[in-house]
Amino acid sequence: MKHCLIITLCTFFAYGAKTQINDDSLDFYFRETKTAIERAHELWDKNIYGPVLFVDPVTRQVYANEADTSGVLQKRGNIYTGTLPLKVPVANTTVNWGGKSWAMIMLAFLKKDKSYNIALIAHELFHRSQASLGFPMANAPNNFHLDQKNGRIYLRLELEALMKAIASSDKKEIEEHVSNALALRRYRYKLFPKAALHENILELNEGLAAYTGFFISNIEKKKRPDFFRQRIDDFLKASFVQSFAYNTTPLYGFLLHEYDKYWNKKINASTDLTSFFTTAFNVVLPADTAAANEKIGNMYGRDSIISQESRREQRNQMVVAGYKNSFITMPHFDIPFEKKKVSFDARTIVTIEDKGLVYPSFTAIDNWGKLNVTEVGGLINPDRSKVTLTVPLVIDDGSVTGKGWELQLNPGYMVVKDELTGNFTLVKK
Repeated sequence: MKHCLIITLCTFFAYGAKTQINDDSLDFYFRETKTAIERAHELWDKNIYGPVLFVDPVTRQVYANEADTSGVLQKRGNIYTGTLPLKVPVANTTVNWGGKSWAMIMLAFLKKDKSYNIALIAHELFHRSQASLGFPMANAPNNFHLDQKNGRIYLRLELEALMKAIASSDKKEIEEHVSNALALRRYRYKLFPKAALHENILELNEGLAAYTGFFISNIEKKKRPDFFRQRIDDFLKASFVQSFAYNTTPLYGFLLHEYDKYWNKKINASTDLTSFFTTAFNVVLPADTAAANEKIGNMYGRDSIISQESRREQRNQMVVAGYKNSFITMPHFDIPFEKKKVSFDARTIVTIEDKGLVYPSFTAIDNWGKLNVTEVGGLINPDRSKVTLTVPLVIDDGSVTGKGWELQLNPGYMVVKDELTGNFTLVKK
């Protein structure tokens, strides 16, 4: 059974300001990205440039830097255009279509900022090439702990320590802040024993992609503090569960780059990045991270962060209670996954204790058809084998709709109701 979760990179990249998109500007983005990747060839000792699709998610009009093998795309000047089939999900992702593996970018994410666009495209091109670089694509376990108060507190403290490091030009200060960041991380792992493994998988996947994109976009050293400060301030508004690595790995990566320019070529898919960074920075962690935690934390606004996260926890408990009522207590609609592709906004995820994650809006394509959730959300269970929605309101031949969602149903499937519980389930006929 194949499962694929496609993270729409709203955490990594925000929607761009509306700009005039034409063939010349798109060709410019292709050429500038190609040049930047070639210039940064030593990063991976491999040219990761390849097929790229820009897609309008509304019209499904697609613009590419090369032809597909099925003849859907037609050459127009220096680019290729056509219409993306409905069965292909639209997101910032890697997709196999038309006989090729493509890096897909939604047009709405492009900006007038050249460096930004290069980082966005290079990020997805890394994903397209990562298996050949020794990092097979992996679905990371859910980092549920990063939606809990203490998980968020010690991640935020770690990020603040890294921000102090990247803003400093004094080697001794940098080493102290990096050492503190890793100590705070280790304490988080002590609180949540599975966190070390679960976080590492996402950092090797999305973290390395983010670092690669930023490196190729050639962010000037003097601009990095402001760049990451803005990113982290935006990051605080989001769920950390599947988005934290877009900041942690790049921060450690750029700091280590000053000592070891191509450190990334010393790691592989089985590397424990926390241990690697600890060794690379020659960090000696305190024997008792719990005892050192309060002193270290006070250097990075511990009391303020605790206060902010305590208020957030209270608000979040009410949100979670509402979702539990909608998807667990009250009658609901279960849709088993078979061979899914799901695209979603990683910023908006809500953890429902050990029951899974609520995605307030997402699109899923599976053997049974296409599900579009625009509001109210859906609960995907921990092993990602099913999604739970509110009860159907209208069941027609070929479509099922509920509050804030619509299911376009393929032949061979039907909705059945359990009269005892009031729950609905999608089954094969």
